[in-house]
Amino acid sequence: MREAAACLRNEIKRVKLLELEFVNEALTGAGEAVDTSAPKRVRAEVRAEKAEAFRKGGGSPLAET
Repeated sequence: MREAAACLRNEIKRVKLLELEFVNEALTGAGEAVDTSAPKRVRAEVRAEKAEAFRKGGGSPLAET
């Protein structure tokens, strides 16, 4: 059961990453280069914000995932 849950979590993360990449490409203007590091940068920023909230006693960092 844990393996299935882990696989499902990994699949959800993969789909979220694909969605971020798609939105990044869709929002990039015609003739502009796509910033491929943007999805990773956004995820890192969100991760840092959640970690800060957790350190300040905001509860579980996974609560809003």
